[in-house]
Amino acid sequence: MKMLMLESGWSVDRPSDALLLEVAKLEEMGVITSDLYTYVLCSNPEDRDYPPPNHLCSGRVRLVDSLDEGADDYRCPECNHPVYPEYDEKQTFQELCYRVDQEGALSFLQEEIEAIGSMRALTDGVYRCDHADGEVIICVVEVCEHPKYLSRDYVASTPTVVVALHDRNAELRLLEDPWLIKTSLSQLIRGDQDLASLMRDALHAQPPVLTHTSVPIYNKVITPLYHHQAEQVEPEVVYQVQYRPDEIRVNGQMVVGLKAAAQIRVFEILWKQFLKGMLEGKLVDDFKIMTLEKITDAVQLKVPEEVVDAVIVRRSINRLRNMMMDAVKKQQGLPIQQDSIIENIKTARGAQGYRINPLLVLPRASQTS
Repeated sequence: MKMLMLESGWSVDRPSDALLLEVAKLEEMGVITSDLYTYVLCSNPEDRDYPPPNHLCSGRVRLVDSLDEGADDYRCPECNHPVYPEYDEKQTFQELCYRVDQEGALSFLQEEIEAIGSMRALTDGVYRCDHADGEVIICVVEVCEHPKYLSRDYVASTPTVVVALHDRNAELRLLEDPWLIKTSLSQLIRGDQDLASLMRDALHAQPPVLTHTSVPIYNKVITPLYHHQAEQVEPEVVYQVQYRPDEIRVNGQMVVGLKAAAQIRVFEILWKQFLKGMLEGKLVDDFKIMTLEKITDAVQLKVPEEVVDAVIVRRSINRLRNMMMDAVKKQQGLPIQQDSIIENIKTARGAQGYRINPLLVLPRASQTS
């Protein structure tokens, strides 16, 4: 069965009925949670209020029950133009946002293990299973915090199956040793790989004799580096970001300069929170967001002589995201979206806010004085 990529903080625009049905099945299994939003376009030639003041505006306005159309509560996040979805009978669209439910995903995996043999939990995200051919360790890399089970030496000497809950972690953050027995949650759900067969492979794997310093098989920041025979693979896009008080660079090229002082102030606030999460070794799902109100308060503290409100800060954030996206596209020709560097996401508890994208952004030290 073809399945959507299992990730957290991902979205699908205008999802098909087949995709919504698949999401419903995955939610019933308990492995993901999702939100389905309805939105209108600020500028849509199919709407009777077209054209707005800026007919090139690409803004989307989500429809929320708590907002009052008659009180001008619906405003475009890009240009701040008020829109009236019901009065103007604007065309509506859907956006699906979803995330992996770690507790539900682990429950699914535990059931799979217990169907093969008796199971014992050794630590968070690590299980020992009595396979017919011997004992095998199953290690869920996003959950495991014990360095022993993430050590290449341990995995090489102990039959181990490595499982990634998130598809991109399996691709980007796992060591690429050919003898490493690894899989992902989506591969197990689809039936592309069979856990019992993977355990059997782990028991009969022949890893090389290690004569060098051990490295981790999984890294929460970037893919671990280890020299082995090169393979031709299609690289994933990762954005190396450098921040200085007077500029922001992506992959070594300046995308925001000193003239955009308001945007740089906002980025600095988000950047410091991002670095704090990195230093604390947080998982992707645990990186905190900052609500618009908190960002506004932080900006006001930086410039007490200016009058700052949420509308001004929201415009600065939207302008910053567009500046970075446009610059990367034009300068580097790389695929990029608004959420690639600065995410606008909603947490499982319903809070809406912004953060630096911990999946796609790598902090890079400045190389210029």
